Amino acid sequence: MKRHISLLLSTLVLFIAGFAIAQIRPNIGGYTRPPATVAPPNPQQLAPTLESCQQDNSRLRDRLRAEQEQTAQLRDQIAQFTSRGGSQVTAYCEGQFVSRNTWGASENCADSGYVCAPVSGLCRRDCNVSDDCSPDHRCDVEIHRCIRV
Repeated sequence: MKRHISLLLSTLVLFIAGFAIAQIRPNIGGYTRPPATVAPPNPQQLAPTLESCQQDNSRLRDRLRAEQEQTAQLRDQIAQFTSRGGSQVTAYCEGQFVSRNTWGASENCADSGYVCAPVSGLCRRDCNVSDDCSPDHRCDVEIHRCIRV
């Protein structure tokens, strides 16, 4: 009886091992599954697809033209904002005595006896203390003007 059980167990182990090996090596014996064949599409089925693709292509071209026109308008608007006299031209202090704007124009503040105002980016036009004046000027606090010394 023990012999029958051990024979039965060994047969079962070999049977399971065979399935395991088949999982690992599915091409035992040189057999390969033939490739699946796909029927060629029916030309009548392709016709609506081709037409819809052409319509989509036409819509996309129209949309591209509209986007390009809008881009050109926005570029023109930016150019107007940032050109000389445009509303987006801003001034900044390039140094203590030089005011420059984003258009590229600059002014030497020391020529008029003042320094560049860091908040506005423009040359000062009056003074409250001598620090508002260039080094060779001092502030006349009564008239709020920088006077050459």
